[in-house]
Amino acid sequence: HEEHDHLGVFGREAEEAAALQRKDDKALLRYDIGLIAESPFGKSPDGQKIVKELRAYLATRNIVYGGTIDDGRADWDGQTIRLNDSYRGKTLQTIVELVHEGSHVTWRKAHPRPTDPEASKKDDVDDEKLARKNQLAVYRHFRETMRLPPDAELEGRLQRTGGHSGG
Repeated sequence: HEEHDHLGVFGREAEEAAALQRKDDKALLRYDIGLIAESPFGKSPDGQKIVKELRAYLATRNIVYGGTIDDGRADWDGQTIRLNDSYRGKTLQTIVELVHEGSHVTWRKAHPRPTDPEASKKDDVDDEKLARKNQLAVYRHFRETMRLPPDAELEGRLQRTGGHSGG
């Protein structure tokens, strides 16, 4: 019986630690979304829509760290934005992935998924192109203004687009 109580204490401690982590994550994410909102991109019409969606997702606990598909950078399943667990506390990576996934959210709201397979494929490509364009615009701004270390994958995308955020 004594061992059972001992495990119960650990379970409660683990739950309390998880609750504190969620609270810390929410504060960090709120701060990062605020940085996006204050950036030139965040003040643009597209940026304002994305910030609004990100704030709504955060308010409903639908932005989380961890659980990304194949340990990817980030993903959105239509309900929850998941960020790679290793990005926790990393402002630049969190911001660019929030913008990328937030772009998918606003795209899907404005463009219901086509039923035709060819149209659906083109829609997915257009959605991803816009998400990457927005992501790179924010990345460049924060990399230059915050003097943060570069992200190799995003630097490669910038080089492939001739140094600009389009495409």
